Amino acid sequence: MFRLKLLSTACFMCATALAGPAAAQDALASTITEVSVYGSSALVHRAAPLPAMQPGEERTFVLQGLTRALDRENLRLSCQGGDVVSVEIKDRYAESPPDERLGMLREALKELQRERAGLQDESQVIEALGRHLDRLLKQEEAAHGREVGSGRPNPEAWAANYEFIATRLGENRRQARAKAWEIEDVDRRIRDLELDLGRIGQTSGIHVVDVEVVVVSHGSEQSSLGVDYIVGSAGWRPKYDLRAAKDARAVELVYRADIWQQTGEDWSDVAVLLSTARPKLGAQGPEPQPSWVDIVEPPSKYGGRVEARKQLRSLGYSGIPEEEYEDAAADSVRGLKVTARPFAAVENEGLSARFRLARRETIESRDQPTTVLVGRTSLGAEPEHVCVPALDKTVWLRGRATNDSEWTLLPGRAAVFFGADFLGHATLDAVQPGAEFTLHLGAVSGLVLERTQIEDRRKGPGFLGNKETSINGYRIHIENNGSPAAAEDGSVTVLVREVLPRPTDDRLDVDLAEAQPTPSEDERWRQDAEEKGIQTWALPVPAAGSADIVYQVRIAYPRGEQIRLR
Repeated sequence: MFRLKLLSTACFMCATALAGPAAAQDALASTITEVSVYGSSALVHRAAPLPAMQPGEERTFVLQGLTRALDRENLRLSCQGGDVVSVEIKDRYAESPPDERLGMLREALKELQRERAGLQDESQVIEALGRHLDRLLKQEEAAHGREVGSGRPNPEAWAANYEFIATRLGENRRQARAKAWEIEDVDRRIRDLELDLGRIGQTSGIHVVDVEVVVVSHGSEQSSLGVDYIVGSAGWRPKYDLRAAKDARAVELVYRADIWQQTGEDWSDVAVLLSTARPKLGAQGPEPQPSWVDIVEPPSKYGGRVEARKQLRSLGYSGIPEEEYEDAAADSVRGLKVTARPFAAVENEGLSARFRLARRETIESRDQPTTVLVGRTSLGAEPEHVCVPALDKTVWLRGRATNDSEWTLLPGRAAVFFGADFLGHATLDAVQPGAEFTLHLGAVSGLVLERTQIEDRRKGPGFLGNKETSINGYRIHIENNGSPAAAEDGSVTVLVREVLPRPTDDRLDVDLAEAQPTPSEDERWRQDAEEKGIQTWALPVPAAGSADIVYQVRIAYPRGEQIRLR
């Protein structure tokens, strides 16, 4: 066999053959030591120690049972203490699934079933306590009714007893909800494990890959083989927990990552790096292509010109072909840093960044992702109350914060908590260190909003005029019954945002008339007003009081024409 001696690190385009298992004496044990996870793929690094060899000795080894998901065009091998001179990939079907994997899944299922039984017991205790509190409340109501009937009511005792029972009932209901969510989560994990066990149990054979490697030794006492390969069916995405303090002036941000992989091999106790690089995009951009312009010829019995143009287009001379690109949110990531363990350290690679997790992780090959901790930080926030009355009668609480951490926040989904209450999910955009951004903190139930149209009329043109006018008036009324982020005196300032129609025709004039109070002239809102027609009021609303905005929109248009809003 002719072999070309290569450098210690080499990349091969390998032949593929269908073969049985290699000879036992050639088998070389390897373990996954590090995985770099990208948006939709991963780079797996395996290490295999080599036995002692004489200088110049040539020997063939086989790395058995690698995943068939590996990209054969991106298999790289390096040899410390020797040269890799030949590589061949061979497909093989293993007779049965790994016993270790089955055992791990069965043991994990038992643990989850025990955990569910314990949660169910706790749930029954909470339910029993709730029934007891309900009985106490009914007894207290009956006793109060008897006191009133006898003419000897004791309102102080009734109020104290009612407040005690109501408080305990509220705690009991919250505990019941939390326990139900825990049981629901455990049930989901049990279903996932049962599905994994079912799939493995039905498998009569597993398609795996063996890599045959020919090595020439340098005679080093400690030699090892490194194997790197790209796999698909893997990736990661950021996710966040936002927990606001009761006054909404501080927010704890927990940065996590969902890592998933269905490569057919588990990554057990490995170093994990989360990368913002996009290897699927490639390293080379497109080149400009010529385009053509001609005169449209009328149809004739000679179709030569039309056919010529069709042929040019078929050869690619009509522009750059459309490409599929991955999510471009990672383009903004530069210079990520994380301060200290146990949070991820960040390695700046110039065109991308990598989060090196502080602890080794185990990421199983399965349908559901594994969630890992990247970092945690506390952010100061300036609370704001915001509403868009034309679309929604809810006043929303949000916080203006500055990313004073040393790492960039990538786009992702955030679970929002206010104190101990879960409010729902919000979207977090990419935020550079030192940049200002908005944290969405849920609805404020204590602020009641109403929007009423108080005027809708048409006005004809004046003397010598040629334009008619559509006049629409609105009143926005807000009542302040309390907010967790109110000022010390209980008042709140609500940012009210209303949109004026934008004319698409030069013959139309749109004006905001008779606005009381007038919209804010803060520089922060200037661009929205000029480009989108969004007017913003900073409306102070006193504690236990209310405030109104009244404004009028006038649209002037040519006499006899009709207008429509869209």
